[in-house]
Amino acid sequence: MSMPGIGMITSLAIMSYMGDCKRFSSAKQAAYFVGLVPSVDISGDTVRYGRIVSRGCHAIRRVIVQAAWSLVRCQHGGKIKEFYQRLYVKKGAKKSIIATSRKMIEVLYSMIRTGDLFDSMPEEVWNRKLAQYGLM
Repeated sequence: MSMPGIGMITSLAIMSYMGDCKRFSSAKQAAYFVGLVPSVDISGDTVRYGRIVSRGCHAIRRVIVQAAWSLVRCQHGGKIKEFYQRLYVKKGAKKSIIATSRKMIEVLYSMIRTGDLFDSMPEEVWNRKLAQYGLM
C-alpha cells in the first residue's frame, strides 16, 4: 500500500493470490508465478525472447497491470515511473507497462521479504493514504 498505484484492495488481492512470498526464492520466481516473464526459444547458440508466458495467475496479472497503469499516471511514481518513461520512448505503451508490472512485482516481493516501505512516496501522501483508509 505504500507504493503508488496500489491501494487497500489491490494489496489484499496480491497477498491473497501470492500467499506467503517466502515460498519464492527470488523476485524472478515471483514474476514467473504471476506470468510476467518472457517466453524463451533456444536453438543451438541462439536465444530468442518472445511474448510473456501464458502460464501464471491471470487474475493477479490483471491486477498488477492495472496497478502499473495507475502508478504511471500518478504524480509520485518515483523510479518506477521513470523506468516506464524511459522504456516508453523505445518500446511504446503496452510493452512498457508489462515491463513496469514486472518491476513492480520485483519491488513488492522485496518489500514483503524485508518489511520495508516504498521509499519514493512523500510522507504527506503516505499520511493522506493512511487517513483515507482509517488507519491513522
